[in-house]
Amino acid sequence: MPPDEMKPEEKKDLFDATGELKGGYDMGMAQAYALEHAKKTQGEYAGQGKQRVPLIWNIESSRYDEDAECFKVVLSCHPEGVPAEQNGLWEY
Repeated sequence: MPPDEMKPEEKKDLFDATGELKGGYDMGMAQAYALEHAKKTQGEYAGQGKQRVPLIWNIESSRYDEDAECFKVVLSCHPEGVPAEQNGLWEY
């Protein structure tokens, strides 16, 4: 189930008290972790006061990098109402 469709209590169960991901890693867990981490560190809203709008977070790509032995997840973000061509990109 994609992280955006999870209930808040299900999202909490993904992480332990230190913020580390519980259990084994797979592509879905890597994507969930990247989305939650980005929202926590980069925010879920842009602007202030009446100008505050939600940020739309999307998974652009994800793959397993065999050389680095890790998952690579690329996220994009743009404020609601702004064309997606003006995305910011983050790689986890």
